[in-house]
This record gives sequence, C-alpha cells and structure tokens, in this order.
Amino acid sequence: MRRILRKWLLLAMVFLLAVAGLAAAVGMAWGNTKDVPESHWAYKAINFLVENGILKGYVDGTFKPDQKVSRAEMAATLHNYQNWREFGRRPEEVKRGCLACHVNIPNYMDVRLAAEAKKVAPEAHAGLDEDAGLAECAECHGVSAIAMNDIVHPAHYNSPIFMEHYFGNCWTCHRIVNHEYVVLEQALPVKANGVPSHR
Repeated sequence: MRRILRKWLLLAMVFLLAVAGLAAAVGMAWGNTKDVPESHWAYKAINFLVENGILKGYVDGTFKPDQKVSRAEMAATLHNYQNWREFGRRPEEVKRGCLACHVNIPNYMDVRLAAEAKKVAPEAHAGLDEDAGLAECAECHGVSAIAMNDIVHPAHYNSPIFMEHYFGNCWTCHRIVNHEYVVLEQALPVKANGVPSHR
C-alpha cells in the first residue's frame, strides 16, 4: 500500500512540477484564472487543478502561469493533491457490467473479452469469436484449472484503468441475487453516481 502511495505521490509531483513551472502559487484566495485563455497550452490542466482545489489563483483573479513556485507552495500543492485523492476525487465515468467496459473503441483500443484473452494467451484463444461473452469464457474456464475468478479478479484489481479511472469495485461487475454474487454480464445503465437508472 505504501509503495502504491509513493508511486502516485511521485507521479503527482512530476506532473505538478511540470505544470507548476508555468503555474501560479497555492494558498492565495480563489481566482478565476482570467490570465489563462483557452488557447493556453496548459489551460485544461490548470482548470482541472483549480476546480478540484489542488491549485489556487490570486486574489485579483489571476493565475500567473509563468511565475516560479516556491518549495512551500509545492508542499501545499502536494498536500491538496493528497486530500483530493483521498476525499474529493470522483470517477471519470461510472460503468457496471462486463460489456459496459469491455468494448471495441475503433481507432483506439479493443478491450472486448476476446481481444483481452487473445493478448494473454493468443494460441489458446485463436478460435474465440470477437464478440464472445462470459458464457463462452465459462465453457472452458468454468471447468479448467484456470478458473474465471483466478483470472478476472487479479486482472481487474491490478488494472489502473479499472481501479483509478472507474474507481472499480465488486459492484462494478456483480450484484447480489438470493444471497449470492451474480456477474453482470450485460451493461447495466446507470446514473452518474452509479445507481441503476430506472427505465
């Protein structure tokens, strides 16, 4: 756990140092960053950091993106970042059900179940249909020495996309029916907070 925390703090520090070289000081009153136009190369990053309370602007409403940052300001920035990670961060997108996440994004990435299986063991999955679902996976893995749980749980809990981007947890993939975990094989439509939407 400490190693993971150190890794994220180091990544945050590198990111924030890059932004901080062009960023404003922390600890002043909120500003509206009026001196950072949408055309500024760091506009999105600066807005994100300000909106989430990680960086702050000046009393006069400026951000001063080219001003140097002191060590004290960097310490405050890292402190604010850690607070945001622990208490204020929200998932970028809430999804539930295997087929809500495992999709083909043309010209970007194919993360359908078959594509993922072929990345891990291409020969064993050569004949697997591109749109295979959990039923097809369970035909082999339900009776093999490499059971579904032995594959799926470690793969998800070691996945930065699942854990960090989606804040994935047990309920991303499961629901409880008659006191038993049931896999959500299909995509389950949800509201922004993850609660199933009523049709």
